Amino acid sequence: MDCLKKIVRLKRANQTLIMKQTIITALLALVVTMFAQAQNLIKNATVPVSFSKSDFADTIKIKVMDGAVVIPVEIAGKTRNLLFDTGSVVIT
Repeated sequence: MDCLKKIVRLKRANQTLIMKQTIITALLALVVTMFAQAQNLIKNATVPVSFSKSDFADTIKIKVMDGAVVIPVEIAGKTRNLLFDTGSVVIT
């Protein structure tokens, strides 16, 4: 009887191992497929861009108000102050 119990235990352990290997293989295949699709999306979304000197201005007038960089802009005929935020974090 002991021998039969050992055989059943080994068979269950083997089935568990096979199930784990199958799940890992399926997940790996899914990740590889998703990576390949992402690469395709990136290739298709990339558009060559070119710039010339005429696309840019040489200077921008700025003001510093209370430590903030402000750019005077004209909107609907009125001059407004646009806060120029670089998104940088300042740690002191």
